[in-house]
Amino acid sequence: MDFNVAHPSGCHRVDGKGAPYSPRVKLGGKPAVRKKRTCISGTIRLGFPQRLWLPTKSVARFTHSPTCRLGLKCFPALQLSNSMATYQREVKTPVVDTLQSPAHNNVVDYDHYQYQQPDSTFKVDVAANSQDVLKEENEKGKPLKKFLWWRITKKQRIFAIVGIVLVLLVVLILIAWFVIVKAVFQHNVNKIKMTVNYLDINQITDQTTLSSELSLHLTHDLSMNARSDETTAKLLYDGSEFATFEFPALTIDKGEQSYDLNITSDLVVTDADVFSSMSTAVMDDVSVVFDTTAKVKAHALGFSYGGLDFKRELTIEGLNNFRDPLTVIDHIDFWGCTDEGWVMDIDVNVTNVSQMGLNGIGYLNLTLYVDQDYLGYLSGMTPEVGVPRGMSQQTFRLFVEMTNRANMVKMVTALIDSYVQYFITGESSYATNHTLFKDALAVMNMSIIYTDSLERIDLNTSCNLATILTT
Repeated sequence: MDFNVAHPSGCHRVDGKGAPYSPRVKLGGKPAVRKKRTCISGTIRLGFPQRLWLPTKSVARFTHSPTCRLGLKCFPALQLSNSMATYQREVKTPVVDTLQSPAHNNVVDYDHYQYQQPDSTFKVDVAANSQDVLKEENEKGKPLKKFLWWRITKKQRIFAIVGIVLVLLVVLILIAWFVIVKAVFQHNVNKIKMTVNYLDINQITDQTTLSSELSLHLTHDLSMNARSDETTAKLLYDGSEFATFEFPALTIDKGEQSYDLNITSDLVVTDADVFSSMSTAVMDDVSVVFDTTAKVKAHALGFSYGGLDFKRELTIEGLNNFRDPLTVIDHIDFWGCTDEGWVMDIDVNVTNVSQMGLNGIGYLNLTLYVDQDYLGYLSGMTPEVGVPRGMSQQTFRLFVEMTNRANMVKMVTALIDSYVQYFITGESSYATNHTLFKDALAVMNMSIIYTDSLERIDLNTSCNLATILTT
């Protein structure tokens, strides 16, 4: 296709002719100054094989050029056909604000007006003084290198490597802290062996708080000196929590150690039903197994680590319902015989073989049977003693109503024959004021065999065995 490009007047043409300076223009009463023009030449590649060379009009600084101020176009408009318009490409050239004319600088520089071959690449020769532009050009000129799945510069690659190293270090530290350090601490915690010496309930302040003393025997062989913070331990029976207590802070020496730890603390009942089930088992069984769990914070080797699992299975010996040894009657005092009934005090030696002491259980109201026949009720006279571990002497006052005279005669006859089988139970709803132990007392069935005839019996003047038998 053939088309003509009109050379603007005042600029050099292909043949080299033309003025390198703009016409003299006098503005604002100042002397006329000729501005040096910057001529830009280039090639525009079209979609077809022909190449067109387009010289462009010289561009004066926008703020200084009179032609631009007068609203004239600094580039010639190309009149192309509609079919060729799709192949046009816009060429934008930055203009430096500080460009001065040769007349102003008294220097003529014709290097800006080199003839450009049609096949040469587009060139812009502008004396740029913008550091940002230079920096951007330098960055664009840096070669890109492949890094993993991306192509990045050398600086970006350094930052990426440093970031990856930091991330790996953080991951390794976290693994070491949560895996290795925890494993070392947990391993030493697991070395601590624990057994129960006893559990004494000394006072029952309300239905949920029991003042108690727990004695534990600890053995361990640690590889380091350590200490632990105070924590709250839970007691579980049959997998369910029934109480909590405060476990004190400990200082543990390395090497083989064996010692007793006595903990005086309130046993706080968290589930009354589970506690009743546990106490019932202690009353009737030979032994009872329950668990203790706690979260421990340990300190060793300059490190502190919390949330360590401390779980132990503890076995405590039960009362076995006072079956072995049997309770022994030490003395019977017949001191009240009236028309309404009989009153006597009975001293018994009770042996609590369990590892649980009920020192603070208070008053007990029990039921007395002769063989299988109901005789009367027993009221405890030594509430301050309770039922401690080991052997203790308990005093009960027996009340026999006149309506039970037949069973009273049966008991006196057995006493004379030197063999009486007694049974003491806690079946009465008034057995204790503490509801936590009512279920345990309800299963109590204490057997007593008396074979000493009248040797341990005192009779008041108001009481006569013959009268009891004949009345």
